[in-house]
Amino acid sequence: MIRSARKPATPGTRNSAGSTSRHPLSSARSTQLYKTLLSPTIGSDVDGRYTGMDAKTHTANGWNYYQTFSLWDTYRTQATFHALFAKNRAADIVRSMYQARVEGGWFPRWSLGSVETNIMAGDPVSPWIAENFTLGTVPDDIAGRMWDYLVENATTAPPVGVASVGRQSAAFYLANGHIPYYPEGGGGLGAQFEEYRHGGSATMEFAAADASIGSAAQRLGKTGQAAEFLARGTNWSKLWNPDVTLSGGFKGIVNAVTPEGQFVSVPERTDVTRSGFHEGTPWHYQWMATQDVVGLQQKMGGREEFVKRLDYYFNQPALQSAPGVSPSSWAAGGSTYYTSIGYNPGNEPMLMNPWLYGFVGEPAKTNDVLAANLNRFPNTPGGGVGNDDLGTLAAWYVMASLGIQPVMPGSGIMALNAPKVQAATITLESGEKLRITAAGAKEKLPSYIAGVTVNDKVHTAAWVDVDELRNGGRLDFALSGTNAGLDWATAQKDWIPSVSAPRKATPVIVPGADLTAIAGQEKTIEVARVTLAGAVEPITATVSWAGGDPVAATVTEDNGAWVIRSTSTFAAAASVSCVVSIASAANTPRFSPPLFAPTSTNLTVLVTAAPVDPPVDPPVNPPVDRPVDPPVDSGVTVVPPTTGTVKAVSGLADTGMAPTMFSLLFAALGAIALGSAFVIRRKRAHS
Repeated sequence: MIRSARKPATPGTRNSAGSTSRHPLSSARSTQLYKTLLSPTIGSDVDGRYTGMDAKTHTANGWNYYQTFSLWDTYRTQATFHALFAKNRAADIVRSMYQARVEGGWFPRWSLGSVETNIMAGDPVSPWIAENFTLGTVPDDIAGRMWDYLVENATTAPPVGVASVGRQSAAFYLANGHIPYYPEGGGGLGAQFEEYRHGGSATMEFAAADASIGSAAQRLGKTGQAAEFLARGTNWSKLWNPDVTLSGGFKGIVNAVTPEGQFVSVPERTDVTRSGFHEGTPWHYQWMATQDVVGLQQKMGGREEFVKRLDYYFNQPALQSAPGVSPSSWAAGGSTYYTSIGYNPGNEPMLMNPWLYGFVGEPAKTNDVLAANLNRFPNTPGGGVGNDDLGTLAAWYVMASLGIQPVMPGSGIMALNAPKVQAATITLESGEKLRITAAGAKEKLPSYIAGVTVNDKVHTAAWVDVDELRNGGRLDFALSGTNAGLDWATAQKDWIPSVSAPRKATPVIVPGADLTAIAGQEKTIEVARVTLAGAVEPITATVSWAGGDPVAATVTEDNGAWVIRSTSTFAAAASVSCVVSIASAANTPRFSPPLFAPTSTNLTVLVTAAPVDPPVDPPVNPPVDRPVDPPVDSGVTVVPPTTGTVKAVSGLADTGMAPTMFSLLFAALGAIALGSAFVIRRKRAHS
C-alpha cells in the first residue's frame, strides 16, 4: 500500500515518519499506481491450470501463473516497481517466465497470452531477468537454471522450431560488436526480422542488455561472466559516426552499420523505416547508453560538449523561461518521434534521459525536465500520455513522483530526483515500511534537492543502491525552490556511475628500501611500496615467506604511496623468498569490479649471520714483587731535618717505620757526608 501527502497534515492527522491517513494519493497518481499492477495478467485458473507457451495445459501448484509480457517496455520501469513494492507477486511473475522458457523452448520477446508475437527489437528479456536477480525476486529453486538460460539467451540464437526469435544475430554480434542493418523494404533478413531492419537501435538494446547481465553477475559474485558482459556494454560505440554534422552545430552520432561495416548515414530527420532505428531517431537513441555515459562523453567531445548537446535536446532555455511547461521542440506524441530530434517524453527508449544530468554533476536540471514531463499526465480516467505499454509509463510516473528511478537494469542504481509528494509511506509485503519525506515539494513547478539523508545518514550521491530501499527504511529530501547555490551531487565522486566504465587503477609495486635482516633477530621490514595510477584508494596486503602461508601485512600511507611492512625472525643466514600480494580495499559499488585485480610480486630478503665479537687475548701476567732482603742494622738512621740540619738518631727501630732501601741509602749518604766534614775539619785544624 502506498500513501502520500501533498501538504503538511492538518490537526488531528497522524503524520509520523511521513505516513498519513488523511492525504491519499492524488487521482492522477492513483490512476498510475493502478495501471502498474494491471499486467502481466494472471493466466492460471483457481485450480492452478494454465495454457503454457507450448499450447499445452500445465498446473501451477501454490503460485499464480502470469502471462502477456510487453518486455521491450516493462523491463525499464515496471520490473523494478513490482520487485520493490510487490515482491511476492514479482516472484510468481519470474517463475512464470521460467516456465515460459521450459515449456516454450526459449524466453519470449513479447508474448500475448500463450502466443509469441516477436514484435519489437533488441533483447528485452535479458535486462528484465537481470533486474529480478538483483532485486532478489528469482526463487531459489530455479535460480541456477534461470541464470544458465539467461546466459544462453544472450549468447546463442534459438534452435529451429521454437516460436521466439531471440537473438538471431548472436554469432555476428559477438564477432563484430554490432547487428548488421538490412533495410526493411529490401526483402530477406530486413523484412523477416525486426532485429535486422532496426540494426541500429537493436545494437543499442543488445549493449544495454549485456551490461545489465554483467551488473547482475557482479552482484552475484560471478566475476568472470561479469567482466565479459560489462565489456560488451560498450558495443554501442561501434555505431558512432564522427563525421555527421547535426543541428545545433554538433558533430557525430550513432548510425546503423551494414554487414560490410559501412555507416548508414542519412539526414538526422530520416524516418525509422530507412534509418535502422525503432520508434525513434538517432538523436533519441544516442542517449540510450546509461551503462557507459563516460564513453558517451568522450565521443561527444568531453563533459562540456555532452552537457551542451543534452541542453539542446531538452531545450533548457525554454524550460527555464517557462518552468513546468513542455517545450514545443519536444515530440508531441503519437508517431511524431519517428522523425523528430527533440526529446520524446512518451516513449520507452527515452524514459531515462532526464537523469543523464546526474551522470555529469548537474542534477538540478533533471528536475526542470521532470516537472514539465510529469505535468503531461492528466487527472483523467485514462491518466496517461499515449500508450502506457502495460504499466511501463505508469510505473515511471509513480517512481519519479516518489523521487527514485531505475536507470540501469541489473545494477541496482536508483537515481534520485526531487519528489512530487511531501511525504509517502510504502508498506512492503514483509510489513516493513519505506518512508519518504520531501517537505516543500511542489506539484507543478520544479523543486531542487539541497540535501538527502538515507536511513538518517547524510547522502551526497545522485543515486542510491536499491539495497537501501527494498527492505524498508527512510529517504528524506531537503528541497529548495531554486537551484541557485546548490551543490548536492555535483562533486564527481557523487555522479551516477557507468557500469561499463568502472573506475580502475593500475598498481605499481616496487621493492622496499632495505630488504635485509640478521639471523635470529626480529625485524620489521619494509618489503614493498605500492602506488596506484589513476586513484588513491586503500589496499590490503599479505606476505608469504619462503613458500609459507600468507600472513597479513601492515599497510600505511606515505606521501601518496602505500608502504607494506612485515615483522619476522629468520633462523639462519640465507636469501629468503618473499611473495607480496595486494588487493583493493576501496569501497566500490556492488555492481562494480574491484579497482584492480589482486596481484603479487616476488622479492628476496638477504638474511646475514649475526656478527661474532673478536676473541680477547689472555691478559699479560703482572710483574711479581720480589721479596726485599732485610737491611743490615747500622745503628744509624738519617732523617731529613725540618730545620735544614741533619740529625743522627740512634736506634733505627725508634722511628716506628719499616726500613727501606731509600732510607738506608739516605742514611749511608748522610754518614759519608758527615765523615767527610769531620776529616776536612781535622785537616784544617792540623794545618
